[in-house]
Amino acid sequence: MNKYSFTAESRTLPGGTVLRRIVALRDISRHGVKRGDVGGWLEKEENLSQYGDAWVYGNARVLGDAWVGGNAWVLGDARVYGNARVYGNARVYGEARVSGNAWVLGEAWVYGKAKLFGTAEVAGSVYLRYGSARAPLTLRKTIAMSLGIKPSRGGTYTFYKKVFKRPDGTFYTDFQGKITEYPVGQEVVVEDYDRDVTKSCAAGIHLADKDYDFQGNATLLCKVREEDVICFLEGKVRVKRCFVVGEL
Repeated sequence: MNKYSFTAESRTLPGGTVLRRIVALRDISRHGVKRGDVGGWLEKEENLSQYGDAWVYGNARVLGDAWVGGNAWVLGDARVYGNARVYGNARVYGEARVSGNAWVLGEAWVYGKAKLFGTAEVAGSVYLRYGSARAPLTLRKTIAMSLGIKPSRGGTYTFYKKVFKRPDGTFYTDFQGKITEYPVGQEVVVEDYDRDVTKSCAAGIHLADKDYDFQGNATLLCKVREEDVICFLEGKVRVKRCFVVGEL
């Protein structure tokens, strides 16, 4: 059984491309879609797989030879076109644009005003919301498009760490009973860090921007050399070592 069909509603873009709105023929519980719910806009059936739970919502558009499949979401005012591919459990939303031969797959999110084109690819639990990329993402580019920051000329990043503050003014974290001290003005080093770059929640020091919801009652400003970054996933960075500058 097909997942969707086209309604009678259509719109013509500048240049003559005709888009048609879709309607669900069955429930898609993963995305909260009920049979009869109206979806977004496609140029043709080949733009959205009839299999799996992939869905296009609202004012989102998929056109050209682009394809959305698996359990992916495209919503908001997002646009997917050219030969782009969005699949797995990926999400493209907000005012994001995915075009050319770009791929978004796995658990990746592309949102805000982020743009992927050319041969850009993003996979895993990576969340991109700033800027644009036209080639496969480096670690530096991934951090820039996720947090909107770049390293200094010396290759040093500024990140933040939520910690617990004792009455005596010292700082620490407690992860599953393992206490790590964060002395101000000193370097913190994890010798037994996990070298697997596909793991977010693994051994290492976890840092992020000021808004990330770590546990603790105080926030520390930390400096990290680019070569000490292990991976960047799920909106946070995992590193081998960092220098604790002070409390925010």
